[in-house]
Amino acid sequence: MKSKLKKSGFDYLRRVAFQVIIGAILFFVASGTLTNFRGWVYFIVYSVSTTLGVIYLSIYNPEVLNERTKERNNTEEWDKGLLKLYILFAFFIIYIIAGLDIRFGWSQISILCMYPALCIVMLSSILGIWAMKENANFEATSRIQNDRFQKVCNSGPYKTVRHPGYLAIVLWALAIPFVFGSIYMIIPSIFIVVIIVVRTYMEDSMLKEKLDGYAEYSIKTKNRLIPFIW
Repeated sequence: MKSKLKKSGFDYLRRVAFQVIIGAILFFVASGTLTNFRGWVYFIVYSVSTTLGVIYLSIYNPEVLNERTKERNNTEEWDKGLLKLYILFAFFIIYIIAGLDIRFGWSQISILCMYPALCIVMLSSILGIWAMKENANFEATSRIQNDRFQKVCNSGPYKTVRHPGYLAIVLWALAIPFVFGSIYMIIPSIFIVVIIVVRTYMEDSMLKEKLDGYAEYSIKTKNRLIPFIW
């Protein structure tokens, strides 16, 4: 029987919508204006790509959405702190800094950089959704899923890198300062990338040790995060 979107899945959709709205509010309040073109372009593109992505997942892999908001009692201790830091920087600080940069005119990046950066943002969204579609065990926290049947995913983007979902975040974080035109946004972006790199290393080590078949998979798919590099 094909899985359907459940209450927990709809809770996740509401959480995603809330995060987008909060990000927009923080940016426009910090910037002191509602007329910033780049901000509107970003949040419209981000909202549309996210909406299309969750619609796609609700059709082709609703179970991954159903599992995203459930409470977990065996999340790795090291991940609890990293996840809180990631949420702080990726959903709050980065938009506040973008807004303040625009309000006070601290820096400016040519608007010509916005368009290729937007393409990278959309690419990151596609990659993230693709990873979630392929991996039935794609969750928000790092843990061994003893309460579910967890197996190694080696299809789709997982043929190239072992953590394509994290790669999607890295691409987004590196592109977003050029969408908003803020040099100072690069500071929280670097923090986000560092958090993701550390999380990738820690999660990869955990999976090698505790998940059957992952060590063998890591030999075939050599790169953790960046194709042909690491």
